[in-house]
Amino acid sequence: MGIGLSIKNPYPDFKPGKPAELAIIRRMMKAAGGVYSSWRFDYVIAMARRDGRIKRRPSPASVRVLEALTQCACYYWDIVADKVTITAHKMAIDTGTATESAAGNFSVSRVDRHLRLMDRLGLVKLTRTSYRGDLGCYEPVNFTFTPLFFDLIDIPAAAIEKARNSRVAWENKKRRQIGEPILTAVELAAERVKKWIARFAEIVLTRKRQGELRHQRRLDLERKRSDIYRIEYQAALARVNAGTFSPRSTAEFRAEVEQRTNRRMTTRKLHTRLSTV
Repeated sequence: MGIGLSIKNPYPDFKPGKPAELAIIRRMMKAAGGVYSSWRFDYVIAMARRDGRIKRRPSPASVRVLEALTQCACYYWDIVADKVTITAHKMAIDTGTATESAAGNFSVSRVDRHLRLMDRLGLVKLTRTSYRGDLGCYEPVNFTFTPLFFDLIDIPAAAIEKARNSRVAWENKKRRQIGEPILTAVELAAERVKKWIARFAEIVLTRKRQGELRHQRRLDLERKRSDIYRIEYQAALARVNAGTFSPRSTAEFRAEVEQRTNRRMTTRKLHTRLSTV
């Protein structure tokens, strides 16, 4: 059996829905294409092996994952905050490296392993995140690119600094237009990180609701239509009693129950986190 045949999706890929907004990001993504097959990566490997950070060269399967993750990380890199603003969950979904067991356990282990490999290679800097008791989880994976990464893709530090300064000036121009005070690059970076963490909290709460819906769909798989209809009938009565649903007639009440029942019958197969709907 070939090396990659036992791996779920041995050919991961990242295909963004639209091109990156900033020219420097598009340049980075283009420069990173095929870089793991270049002599520059050979040099990175040699240095890492010399220092004892890795023992052997990554396998072809690992290199393909590195390529997909690098494209994804470049796309979501915030040049002002100097931070990759994407969760490991979304990175796994977007690159096709996510897995889910028959029991419904979702895994981003391939993302985690390869980000740690990039950290050991010196291409990214991973930092420990804080636990959020209010969300019941840790904050999203926290990493950014190192100077060695930009050397690997042959983009000089001056080009990155120029692009960052240009973005800071553009951000402050927008702030002036809406009457907000001008911020330094450091202040803008802190504000963008704060907004990213707030957005992450919204993502977690959304996923919690989605998890509850997936659980309902798993249960619906074992139910007959009459069972689902009865559940929706009782739920509709409860909404009427609570005053959140006020049908104008019994026909409207029944139509609402039928509509919700039909929707649950249609979507009950979408009980996996890998579903696209």
